[in-house]
Amino acid sequence: MLNKNIRMKTSLAKIILMAVFIIGLLAILFGYAINKAQAVDRLALTITPPLFQMAIGPGEIWQSSLKIVNTNPYDLVVYASTMNFEAGGEEGQGRFVPVLANDAASHSLAKWIEITPEPIFLPRGKSADIPFAVRIPQDAEAGGHYAAILVGTRPGNENANGANILVSSQVSSLFLARINGDIREEGHIREFRTNRTVYEKPDIDFILRFENTGNVHLQPQGEIAIFNMWGGEMGKITINEKSDFGNVLPRSIRKFVFNWQRSLNFLEMGRYKAVAAISYGKEERQNISRAVYFWILPIKPLIGAAISFLIFILIIVFLIRRYVRKSLATLEQKIISDKQRRAKTVKIKN
Repeated sequence: MLNKNIRMKTSLAKIILMAVFIIGLLAILFGYAINKAQAVDRLALTITPPLFQMAIGPGEIWQSSLKIVNTNPYDLVVYASTMNFEAGGEEGQGRFVPVLANDAASHSLAKWIEITPEPIFLPRGKSADIPFAVRIPQDAEAGGHYAAILVGTRPGNENANGANILVSSQVSSLFLARINGDIREEGHIREFRTNRTVYEKPDIDFILRFENTGNVHLQPQGEIAIFNMWGGEMGKITINEKSDFGNVLPRSIRKFVFNWQRSLNFLEMGRYKAVAAISYGKEERQNISRAVYFWILPIKPLIGAAISFLIFILIIVFLIRRYVRKSLATLEQKIISDKQRRAKTVKIKN
C-alpha cells in the first residue's frame, strides 16, 4: 500500500512538471510572437519626397521616382500601391480610399499613377528608387485630384474592399495634382476666434477655420497681427510661411490653431485686437481678413491690488476718524476749561 502511494505521488509530480514545462514553452512561443508583431509595428521606413505637387494638363505624362530607405536592422520585402486621398476632418487628417474598378477614370488620380506591383527587396540600411509615371487622360476633369503612393510590407490590394480605410504600418507620399482647365479658386474664413474672451496673461490660442468652396486645393498664407488697446502692435504670427503643407482640399474646412505668448507689463492689460489677414490662389491672388477682440486682465494681481487699495482706504479713514475724534475731544476739553475759568473769574468779582 505504501509503495502504491509513493508511485501515485511520483506520477503526479511528473504530470505537474510536464504541465509546467508545456506552459513555459507556450509562454516563450507566445512572447516571441508578440515581440515579432511589435517589431513589425515598429517598422522603420523613410520615404522621400513626402509630397508631390504638380500642375498638368489632360493627355500629359509626368514621370519621377520615390526613394525608400530601410532603417531597420533586418532586410525587408516591400510593396508599392496607390490609393486616392481625401480630407478626413478639420484637423488636417486625411484618409486613403482604395481604387475600385467602377471609379470614374476621369476623376481618380490613383488610377492614373503607374507603378510596379512587384515585391521590392530592400536590404537593411539600404535604399531603393521606385519609378512611377502619372498619365493624365484626355477627359480628365479640371481641378484638384489627390492620391498617394503607399509602401509597406504587404500588397496594398489586400484591404481593397470598397470602404474608406486608414493605412497603418506603411509610409506614404502624397500627390496634389492640379489639372488645367476650368479652375475655381474660391474660399473664405469660416471662423476666426480665441478659445476664451478673458485671459490673465498673454497665452492665447487663435482658431482659424478656412473653407475651400472651389475645385482645387488652396493654401492660405498670411499673418495674425495682435494690437493692444492703444493700437500698438504687440506680436505677429505667420501662417503657412515657407511651407508646402497646410493645404485645404476642395469642399472641405480646415482648422488651424496658433498660439501666442509673451511677457506682460502690468500697464499693458486691457482690450486687445487680433487681425488675421490671409491670401490664397495661384491664378489670381485673393486677400481676406477677419478680426477678433479679447481681454488681458491679470485677475489675481488686480484682486490683490484692489484688496491692498481697500485696506489703504480703510486705514486712511480710520486715521482720519481717529484724528477727528481726538480733535473734537481736545476742543471739548478746551471749551470746558474756558467755562471753568470764566466761572472762577465771576466768583472773584462777586
